[in-house]
Amino acid sequence: MGLFLAAIPAHADKPNGCIACHESEVLPRLREYHAEWQASLHAERGGYLRALPRGGCGCERQRGVAPRVYPSMNPGSRVYYTNVPGLCGSCHVKALTDFKMSSHYRNLMDKGVGPNCVTCHDAMWTKVLTPVEVEMFCTLCHNPRGRSLPDVGPLAKRVLERMAETERTLVQARGTVRGAAQSGLRNEKAEQLLALAATELSHCKGNWHTFRLSALCSRLDQVDDLVAKGLRDLNHSYNGLK
Repeated sequence: MGLFLAAIPAHADKPNGCIACHESEVLPRLREYHAEWQASLHAERGGYLRALPRGGCGCERQRGVAPRVYPSMNPGSRVYYTNVPGLCGSCHVKALTDFKMSSHYRNLMDKGVGPNCVTCHDAMWTKVLTPVEVEMFCTLCHNPRGRSLPDVGPLAKRVLERMAETERTLVQARGTVRGAAQSGLRNEKAEQLLALAATELSHCKGNWHTFRLSALCSRLDQVDDLVAKGLRDLNHSYNGLK
């Protein structure tokens, strides 16, 4: 993204002035930015005229006053590469808190190198990377040539795949337990174990932005163990009725 609001004044009853340029037929690149924004969740949930919390990703909504904008490589811009985490984190507080725990964040702040939110989610925040794409992005830096933790890419891909696999297994297990309860074989212990597994999986997925991959693998092992225990307990109950 080339430009972004430096400030959002208070008045909000005039139609959005940004669109006048960003829908322009003679400025194709600006029109592309606008199209990307229209495809984003931010546009869907916030619209053009509603500023998001604390300024967020809102755009101009004031009467007759043009906002100040800075080029993205100006340190005063909200989308200057080291400012991006703070901008996104004004709404995505949990993601920023976790990202601050990562070596990526420390390197970005201390050395000015490394990924920020835009690296994975694109300039208009329209993308969530697939596991294969995550591996590709990681290996740009983490590769044998650079000698910087070359196993990170495949491990990151595997963690995301495991999250999806574990979620599918958990959904199936909870369905099995519900089905047993409807047949008169309710097992509260199994239900509690699977509920705990669901909570742990949610926390694990939520902590992705720490990028502490080994720790995430260990937590997924714990989730899998809880699911297996729940199903074993249900099976013991079933066998006890035979």
